Amino acid sequence: MTKHQKILNLITEIRSSHKEMTNIFLNGSCINLFCILHTIYPEAKMYYNIDHVITKIDNYFYDITG
Repeated sequence: MTKHQKILNLITEIRSSHKEMTNIFLNGSCINLFCILHTIYPEAKMYYNIDHVITKIDNYFYDITG
C-alpha cells in the first residue's frame, strides 16, 4: 500500500468515526486535521486561505474529504 493510500485510509477512518466529522473538519476545525496528520507525517505542510486549511504531504493535498 502506498503512503498516499495509507493517508486516505486514515482520513476515511477519521471521517467515518462519527457522522459529524465531515462537518466538524470542514467548518472550523480543519487546522486540527492538519495537526493530526502532521503528528503522524512530520513532513506535512499546512496550506490555507481565509476559509480553510488543507494539508500537503509529498505531492498530494488532503482535507477531511480525502
